Amino acid sequence: MRPYSQIGKAVVLHTSGVGQVILAHMSPQERAQVMENYSYERFTGATVPTTDGFAAQLREIRERGWAADDAQYDPFVNCIAVPVRDGTGAVHKALSVTALRRAGGPRPAPGTAADDPDHRPHHLPRTRLEPMMPAPGPATPPRRRPRTTCP
Repeated sequence: MRPYSQIGKAVVLHTSGVGQVILAHMSPQERAQVMENYSYERFTGATVPTTDGFAAQLREIRERGWAADDAQYDPFVNCIAVPVRDGTGAVHKALSVTALRRAGGPRPAPGTAADDPDHRPHHLPRTRLEPMMPAPGPATPPRRRPRTTCP
């Protein structure tokens, strides 16, 4: 699997975390100018396809301080985006982190049909993200290699 979004590639404003967080921090006049005649195309069931729905989402993003693209464009991609402020506090850029969703979507509730391995999508690889933390226990200093000198 490969997500659509890539560094330097244009994104769909209403489905990208970066687009959402920048739009949420624009003035209403600036945002109206950018979004004039904008088409809210639905890409997945998570896409917000209306002007009113998107305006409510932007208000929530501005209050919360960050945006999330939870499978709004690609059904297998999650993204978190935060505003990058300049010296005056204005937002003109954003930073995002993107990750692949767990195969089959969110973890199913135990005991439900979705929890049954026979009901999981077979065309998607099964993935499991593990925290990249060392095992608990006493810290051991790294071993140093002895220095050698050249003749």
